[in-house]
Amino acid sequence: MNRYLSVALLTGFSLLSLHAQPEPAKKFDPNVPQSEHKLLEALVGVYDVTLRTFVPGKEPSETVGVSQRTMILSGRYLSEKLTGPGKDVRFFLGYDPVGGYYSKTWIDADSSALLYAEGTYDKDLKVLVFRGLDAGADGKKVRCRDVIRWKDDQSVTLEMYRQPEGGGLEVKVFEAVYSKKRS
Repeated sequence: MNRYLSVALLTGFSLLSLHAQPEPAKKFDPNVPQSEHKLLEALVGVYDVTLRTFVPGKEPSETVGVSQRTMILSGRYLSEKLTGPGKDVRFFLGYDPVGGYYSKTWIDADSSALLYAEGTYDKDLKVLVFRGLDAGADGKKVRCRDVIRWKDDQSVTLEMYRQPEGGGLEVKVFEAVYSKKRS
């Protein structure tokens, strides 16, 4: 009788364990916007922008502009059109779920070079930092570090720093202070 009881208990536990199996994990799909895309979505809106350009040895020049930011391609990328006196810029931000980094491209009417950089987000500091290569004013390659800082839901700052590729001091070359007018 003990043998029958043992077999019955084993069979019962085996059947229970079949029902207690965890659900299979959802398959990662790089074609679907990820949670990181929500960070970009928070930047959507129309902004007043104060633009400052820095040239070593001179006072910064300042102008104002307007930025229109929208999500494009089914929520995968942020597209920005920034215009103002002497400024015509297109800026794109995305997140690469396979590589695990943010990417940006910047094109403007001042240069025929396309700036591409990759970056990471520090959620504690609310800072997105991009690094890449850019063309300097002399046409030579320079290292770039571009920083997007969230002050709050209505205010964001973009700072651009450049350093000669062979070394030398990193200098701030551009700053854009965004104040949201509407979403």
